[in-house]
This record gives sequence, structure tokens and C-alpha cells, in this order.
Amino acid sequence: MTTSRRKACSWCIKAKRRCDLRLPQCRRCFVKGLDCRYGPRAEPEEHPGTDSLFANSELAFDFSSLNGLMPTDVPALNETDQLSRVFEPTLQDTSGPIQGDSTVTSTMLDYDSHTAPSLSESSHQEDPPLPGGCFDAAVLQLYVDELKRWLLQWVTKGTNPFIHQQLYYDYIPSEILDAYSCCSIYSTKSAGNQRIVFHIIEEKVTALLNTHHLHLHQQQQQQEQQTSNFTPSHLTLRRHLARVQSLLIYQIIRLFGGDIRQQALAEQQAPLLTTWLQEMWDSLMNSGLDIYYSDSNGTSSPSSSLFAASGQPQKQQPQRDPLSLFSTPVTSLWKEWLVAECARRTLITVRGVAGVYETMKLGSAVCPGGTSFIASSAVWEAPSAYCWAKAWRERDKRYLVSMETLQSLVCQARACDVDRFGKTLLMLLHHREGVERWIAETGGGEGMFGLALDI
Repeated sequence: MTTSRRKACSWCIKAKRRCDLRLPQCRRCFVKGLDCRYGPRAEPEEHPGTDSLFANSELAFDFSSLNGLMPTDVPALNETDQLSRVFEPTLQDTSGPIQGDSTVTSTMLDYDSHTAPSLSESSHQEDPPLPGGCFDAAVLQLYVDELKRWLLQWVTKGTNPFIHQQLYYDYIPSEILDAYSCCSIYSTKSAGNQRIVFHIIEEKVTALLNTHHLHLHQQQQQQEQQTSNFTPSHLTLRRHLARVQSLLIYQIIRLFGGDIRQQALAEQQAPLLTTWLQEMWDSLMNSGLDIYYSDSNGTSSPSSSLFAASGQPQKQQPQRDPLSLFSTPVTSLWKEWLVAECARRTLITVRGVAGVYETMKLGSAVCPGGTSFIASSAVWEAPSAYCWAKAWRERDKRYLVSMETLQSLVCQARACDVDRFGKTLLMLLHHREGVERWIAETGGGEGMFGLALDI
């Protein structure tokens, strides 16, 4: 009895790609949601929302640039020299979900109960198992597009959903100046200048890392001279936040910019970002500035570390009422709050970027963890300390959001009362159609396409 060697499936033949011959579907067809067919069967029909999903999009995540890192691929995508299109969202949509692991879930907001592995550790598994869950590739792409909008918003308006308008109003650290310059330069990237653009970004990242190495050297010298009470970091909370935000911005540009070298470099630096994130969180917990988990004296417990050894969520203490603390100027409280809020939003964004990148690359991701944040647009966008304190006192509209309460916003709040950061997480972590309907019906004319809103 003779046996014939099975040939590649029709889709891999058409795309001139290597087929792993898996049954009932090869991995490439499985990840891309194609109808995998072997043997002399009908030619594949065109599926809207699969190959065509990113074919005409300048800014869709470039899966083909991951050749050698993942077994699937999509033709490389071109970039444009228009600022509005470098950060412009993808307009195409998919029809239905693509098979994958939906481990990027609402637990992203419960950082205190998770130990988050570095992105690089989970991104180099050999022959990872095929995921058994389901995720919507279009929603992941929407999140990436939204991140790019945030960078453009920072360039044009000086603020975005994780950088408050007042955060760097009085003083701008050098690393933030460099990151801002790189965002501005990246917005002009074209096929003709992209080599220069990425070279500038590499130089700025190197400068940031060199500063970090100098900081480590100074720490080691201090540790040799100090007692056991030596504190691991002498940076202020604002400096911790500045370097984390700077590296996060570089990661967004490099991971989703479609350049293989930049993606590889960003993956190498992911563990460092995790370390900086931990140090920033420890600094926040020891600063006494954190309104969320603080008592009336404004003290925070160091035991509420980002990677709590107990693995249990930390108990929330009563929140301070800014207008009830007459001995403290409201402006000072506002400045304290926005630093803490930016730190929390930055943490969630770092983990969101890692989780989404892992899922787009491998089809699954380990739960990255998260923390609570204030989802009220009135609180986040308050133009003055008094307006902020007044909005803060409206407890029904403050919206302290955690893993357990994020989805409840759809039932308990109007979309026009929730800021862009909250809407973005709702779109990513919960039922897309329900969130889009909620925004369309209660968004005050913001638009019916969820994240596709005017900045």
C-alpha cells in the first residue's frame, strides 16, 4: 500500500508560504481564521476580515515583521509620511473573532494579585500550544491604533490618557523631553527618512539606558556605605514615573512600528521596563501621596507592593476628601493626586501593551495584572484644582475602577462621563458590541464606533 506525501494547504500555496501540514488546520490558517484545505480541492475563497484585514492599512500591526519569531506571517506593510496617518487608526474591521487565547482579560486591572512575568520570558517559548480560546483580532488592533492616537495627542495637545496635562507643567525631565522629541520626529516618518528616524530613537533610548546604568552604579556605591536601612532607589516618584513613561513610549513606537530590528530591541528591554515599573510602584506606595489606598493621614502601606508576596488583593482604605482637608491647599492635593493617577494609568498601559503584543504575536498571553484608577472624565480633565476637588466630591461619578467594577460602568455610568482611558479598557476587556452601543447611546454624540472618536 502506497502513501502519498501531503502537500501544503491551498492558502499556503497561494501565499507561497511554508505550511506545517497540521490537521485539521495548519497553524497559519488557524491563527488567521482561514478555511484550511489540503489536496486537489477548490481554490480558496477570499475571506473578508482575514488577509484583507490589514492589506490596505498603513498602520496595522505588521505580523510579517515577526518572521523567525512566530510561525505565521502577513505581507509587509508600508508607512506614510503624513503625520495624521503615521498615528492614524486602522479603519478596517473583521467579521467575527479569530481563534486564540483570551487571556488578556479584565484581570489586567488587578495588579496586586498577580506576579507578572517579563514580556521577553513568555515570548520565546518553543512551539507554544495552539490556543483554545477566542479573541477578536480587530479589537486588539483597535487598541494598538488607540495607543498611536495617544502619542499623537501628546505631541499636539501636551496630554494623553496616561500623561496628565499638569504632570510636567512646572518641570519637564530630560527623558520626557527626549521622548516627546522622538514622538514628534516619528510622526514625520516616511519611507525615505525612516532609517534616520529610528536611528534617532535608538540614540535616545541608549541615552536613557545609560542614565539608568549610572543610577545603578551610584546605588551600589551608596549601598556599600549605608546600613541595612538602605533604600533601593533614591529617585523621586516623579522621576520614576518619567523614566517609565519614556521607555513605555519607546516601546509603543518600536513594538508596533513595523520594523524588525526595533521590535527585537524593544523585546530585549521589556524586562528592564518591568523592573522600573516595580520600583515606581514601590516609590508610590511609600510616598504617602496615593489617595486610592490611603487613610485620612495620607499614609500608604509598603505591604501593598505591586508584586505582593501573598498574592492577595490589598484592602482598599477610605479615600480622602480634598475639600475636607482645610489645612492643606487644594492645589497641592491635586498635584499629588495626578502624579498617583498617572502612575496607575501608566502601569495599566505598560501591562496592556505587553499583553496585547504577546497575544498578537503568539496567539496568547499570560495575565499581565493591573490596578485601580479613576475613570471619571470630570476628575481627570478638571481645568483647575477647585474643579477637580468639586468633581471628586461627586462620589457617584468618581468611578474608582477595579477588576470587579470596570464592566459595571456600562450599566451605572454614561459614556460621556467616562474618560477615554476607561472607554479604551472597556473596549479591550469586555464585549465590544455592548461597549459600542453604550458609547453610541450615552456618549453625548461622541460617535458610534467606540474608539474611533475624534481627539
